[in-house]
Formats: sequence, C-alpha cells, structure tokens
Amino acid sequence: MNNFFQNMFSRLRNQRHKRRYAVSWDALLDVCFPDFQDCMEVRLTDFSEAGACLLSERVYLDRHHLIASDPVPRLGLKIFSPEGIFYSGIIIRWYRWSVEETLFEIGVEFRPFLEENALLVDKLINELQRHQKYASPP
Repeated sequence: MNNFFQNMFSRLRNQRHKRRYAVSWDALLDVCFPDFQDCMEVRLTDFSEAGACLLSERVYLDRHHLIASDPVPRLGLKIFSPEGIFYSGIIIRWYRWSVEETLFEIGVEFRPFLEENALLVDKLINELQRHQKYASPP
C-alpha cells in the first residue's frame, strides 16, 4: 500500500511540473457510456503538456454523471487551438463549482496522449511561451 501512495504522489508531482498556460479555446468533450454517447461544448481555460482545465455548464449528460458513474465513461477532448485541431483521450482528475464563473471547472489529464499530437502541442507551447514573454511588463 505504501508503494501505491509513493507512485501516486510521484505522478502528481510530475504532472504539476508541466507549466500551465492561460488560454481561452473552444473544445468538444466526447462522452461514451456503454448505453449512451454524446458530446458537449466546453471551454479550455488553461493548458499544459499533461492536461487542461475546462469550463462546463454541467457535469452530466442525459441522466449520466461524468464523474460519479459506474461504469466511468470513456472520454475524449477535441481542442480547437489557434494552431490547429487535435484530439486526445482524457481522464477527469477533479471538478468543482466556480462561483465566479457560475460554471463547473473540470481538471483533466490527457491519456493516452497520442504521439501524433506531439508536434502540434510543442508548437502551441512555444507560441504560448513567446506570447507570455511579450505580455509581461518589462
């Protein structure tokens, strides 16, 4: 059991080492339950190589809850970034109600992150770094 917690904390620490960037991109969340599938529009508010934070009006589709369901749905995220569109499977890591936004904030991890997205993600990260440098006061 001790090894389990060490692995979990190590993975969380590694994910947090990925720098996150504030963005405002549209995306579609694909949700697939054994007896139901649909998609919903969401908005990305931050992005990193490891995952993203989404804003959503809801955490359920039809009568299916995205997080508290058994079985858990298969999820995918289609992101419409300025550099192009890409798709990745995701896992929801956390969610909470944002009083400020009056929307749900949903933290997701890209998994498995498809290698074909690597070049586009590198390009996006480089562009975000470049803009962030210029956006900062001197």
